[in-house]
Amino acid sequence: MNKIIKSQNRIETKYISNSVDINQLLIKSIKFGFIKTYPKRSVYSLYYDDDQLTSVKENLAGITPRRKYRLRWYSYSDKKFFGWQFEIKVKKDNTGYKEIIKLPDNFDISNFDGTIKSIYKITETNHEFFPSNLKPQLFCNYSRDYYQNTDGQRLTIDSKLKFTRVRANSSLFNFNLWENSNFNIMEIKFDPSNKFKLLELFKQLPFSASRCSKYLLGHSKLNSFSYL
Repeated sequence: MNKIIKSQNRIETKYISNSVDINQLLIKSIKFGFIKTYPKRSVYSLYYDDDQLTSVKENLAGITPRRKYRLRWYSYSDKKFFGWQFEIKVKKDNTGYKEIIKLPDNFDISNFDGTIKSIYKITETNHEFFPSNLKPQLFCNYSRDYYQNTDGQRLTIDSKLKFTRVRANSSLFNFNLWENSNFNIMEIKFDPSNKFKLLELFKQLPFSASRCSKYLLGHSKLNSFSYL
């Protein structure tokens, strides 16, 4: 059975706006020691939920603890894929963590049908980790820039967000109905014990943080309802 990795508990503070406003936030953040740490890369998230969309409903209701399920991977300039892992993102009050199972480096998504049963087989994980009633519901892709300061606090900027539905019995790469979002999202991610080190930065940012789930944002774009 593959090892389940639990990430450190952290707070994610999100700022959502257009590219001009996000650049203003970044300029402020750079003055507080954030520097670029990795090349820009493309992020792919395949979100799972049950038929009742329980994850959506719990997020909208603000229920905690709540869980979000996704298969995630990356590429540079839309070339070779890497970093395959299945994640359960757990939110409790204002903090959260991930439980992660890494997929084999030679994982071939072209032969993957997206089902939870397939993930059971690939990861050799017991069924308690993956609820058997989950189905792939939504696919998200975006570009991400990475920054970090000397205290290990991270900052990311996500742009060029796009979403599409996952249809039964369709190839995961057979997508042609994308919905684009004009939002850019900046996230500051930090250990709760470091919150006071960032207070001055938060005071100087030109607008307030807000809640934003890309999974819910995708549903709102695809199903024409207001989320933000």
